[in-house]
Amino acid sequence: MTSQIRDIPPSPRRVRWSAVVCFRWPFLVAALFFGGYGGLVTLMLWMASQEDHPRAESRLDAAARIAPGTILRVGEARRSGDRTFHEVEFSYTVEDMPLRATCKLEARPDLRAGARVDVEYDPSQPHWARIAGGFIVLRSDYFRPFLPLTLPPGAVLLAFWATGVWSLRRLLRHGDVAVAEALSVERRRGALDVRFRFRDHRARIVEGRARVAERSAVGDRRIDGTRRVCVVHDRDRPERHRLVGSDDFGLLPAAAAAVRGVDRCP
Repeated sequence: MTSQIRDIPPSPRRVRWSAVVCFRWPFLVAALFFGGYGGLVTLMLWMASQEDHPRAESRLDAAARIAPGTILRVGEARRSGDRTFHEVEFSYTVEDMPLRATCKLEARPDLRAGARVDVEYDPSQPHWARIAGGFIVLRSDYFRPFLPLTLPPGAVLLAFWATGVWSLRRLLRHGDVAVAEALSVERRRGALDVRFRFRDHRARIVEGRARVAERSAVGDRRIDGTRRVCVVHDRDRPERHRLVGSDDFGLLPAAAAAVRGVDRCP
């Protein structure tokens, strides 16, 4: 066993989160943008749409006008205390302008689609309306597109990132360790682009390519001119591999006792 392999704790290893959390980081950034920022914007727009609710109720109580309307849809019954309400969608016309709105209405026998009703509306804000005896429900359409366009994509991207991090963490925790020979090293924007090859447990040669930070155990070793680096690979699929250094792992108590006194990688 070479000193390079001794530098890596035995399996199962304690993998530092800092070694895996930046894996597929563009997906994490995109997920935070869509799910976090997009969700916050959606919430803000929804809250802004609800700020007018008390004012609309008071305006309808004080100066409502009546227009004939038609019930379009009656939602499922919902209990509130000892009373049962339906969410009712209806249509009405104000000055030849067809409008639609939604209100909460207490359950009653004539509550059905197609029924004629009296609609109370605010003449200065015709979209503020309710069926006589009901309670206004304000829903703003301008925030609805944000829900399917931000939250589901954000959740998918977050799941994709989390799956990749979990898979990499499992690889580093249980994978086989080998010594890789660096074939070429190129500096690119504060990172090293390393081409390397190693032999798996069946002595088959596997070639790979990875980008590592200059300020890391692997990067420091390459800067110093060492042509051998440590790699952890999947036993069944050696094409799944990762260049590693001692700073990617924390020693478990048993592993710490096993490697105590052993020299580090050169």
